[in-house]
Amino acid sequence: MIMTTRKRKSLFYFNFHKLQQLTPPKKTVHTKKVKNMGQRSQIFVRFENYDRKKELAARYYQWNYGERMVSRARYSIQWLKEMYEYPGSVKEKLYRILDTNFDMRDCVISSDIIKEYVDDDWVNTCPLNNYMFERQANNDGKLLIDVLPDGTIKYAFLDYGNTEIMSGSEYMCWDVGNDWKVPDEHINQESIDTCIENIKELNKLAKKKTKEEVKEFMEFDYGHLLSDYMPFS
Repeated sequence: MIMTTRKRKSLFYFNFHKLQQLTPPKKTVHTKKVKNMGQRSQIFVRFENYDRKKELAARYYQWNYGERMVSRARYSIQWLKEMYEYPGSVKEKLYRILDTNFDMRDCVISSDIIKEYVDDDWVNTCPLNNYMFERQANNDGKLLIDVLPDGTIKYAFLDYGNTEIMSGSEYMCWDVGNDWKVPDEHINQESIDTCIENIKELNKLAKKKTKEEVKEFMEFDYGHLLSDYMPFS
């Protein structure tokens, strides 16, 4: 019969194990995210045309995050408040407004997600809603803007998994960090103050969507847009 002996634990083991028990767990600190190349996000704007049918602008962005996304939300909604009664002009000009960062006096070139869906022949392989809301590369969230017939505007910032429904301030905490109001090499005090003001104005201009309203927006049947699709750009 083969005899085996239990291996004795060393003094180092006991001291290390005891140290682990005595050491308090580290706190999780939500610090600012470092922005690298390829920041990706989407903006979706729904409104009614003259025939009371739903139109949807679905735009894909690079370098639209944090205070830049909030700025686009504030100024786009402000413009839509003034233009919602003229859906022809909205369809013609909306993507130009969305692409413009009025605070930075700059613009980025977005792409039309629905046009890509049609041109790249995804129609027979992937449902449109899935392609728009689930299949897009994203690490800086989404913005939904919904213009109702009476001019009321509702909005929601979403995380990339569509699970968190956020206001402007909540989005900044999620996308940048809880300490986003602290200046650093990526954002100065002037930009922070501007973002705070934009969030205040956004809260005056529009109402945050509920969970049920976000679900309706993302599950609505947009199939009528595909026949003879007229792109926004």
